[in-house]
Amino acid sequence: MERTITELLQTSYSSDNQEEVFECLKALEPDKLTTQQLASLVKHVETICHTDMYKYEHFNIIGTGGDLLKTINVSTISAIVASNIVNVVKLGARGITSKWGSKDFNSIITSKIGDKNINAYFKTIESRFLSFGELGISYGDILVEARRKLNQQGYLDIYKVVFPFSNVTGCTGQVNGVSNAQYLSIFIDLSLMFKRHCIIVHSKLGVDELMPGSNQYVIVRDGKVEEHEVFVPSNDIAFFIETEDSDLLFNKFESIITGTATKDVMNTIYYNAASIINLKEQALNVDQIVNKYFPNKTMYSS
Repeated sequence: MERTITELLQTSYSSDNQEEVFECLKALEPDKLTTQQLASLVKHVETICHTDMYKYEHFNIIGTGGDLLKTINVSTISAIVASNIVNVVKLGARGITSKWGSKDFNSIITSKIGDKNINAYFKTIESRFLSFGELGISYGDILVEARRKLNQQGYLDIYKVVFPFSNVTGCTGQVNGVSNAQYLSIFIDLSLMFKRHCIIVHSKLGVDELMPGSNQYVIVRDGKVEEHEVFVPSNDIAFFIETEDSDLLFNKFESIITGTATKDVMNTIYYNAASIINLKEQALNVDQIVNKYFPNKTMYSS
């Protein structure tokens, strides 16, 4: 009997057969599914992972991963910075195409600061990092390897759509980053179907965050789509390239959090933080938010 798309997704995260998982992922390539089919998978994930712990106003940020530059965890760091202004629940998982996914990054922070973890850096008790594993669907080794194979063969990945898009915490709005422009229209269509308030960002460098230079910035709100171009004034891309050295990665993180990173680096972080704040500050554009909340670029200076 032919399996439904929901059964295929269930098999992809529960099977202990890597080839079977890979075949399920190929069958669920998101550009081959209708918006209605994708919506049914979103509802499945939301049913399994939904938590009612976060009943206060808060915002999510999560990217597709898979960026061409293999950057460090900009969205995680930006969520910490934005938590000075709004409540942020940063969702994340293990890395697939990079060494340090946001869950892996959290593990590094934990190892560096002892018995605490990355949540010690968020500025309000309402803000925190949350992994999908904590919510009921963990990325086991079999799924991770199948997804890596999928990426290597050039397929689009259903996990880059339904998991980033799913609202599992009851957030007021979410920022979705896409590294591949092919995902843009998929996220826009889903946002309209679910009547979500979303900001979708894509760097023309092939990164799922706002990066130095030109970026696509799409706001979906009240059934309307606004497409903008956002220019991040920075000449430093090299700082954000992923490193194999966990000590160096932690040092980069600390330099941003303490405000000792260069102005160019901080500008990139501030623009990404501003995209989260923009979910609440709807009357302002992202440039105005940067100028309002980070005018002197000294928020984290000691």
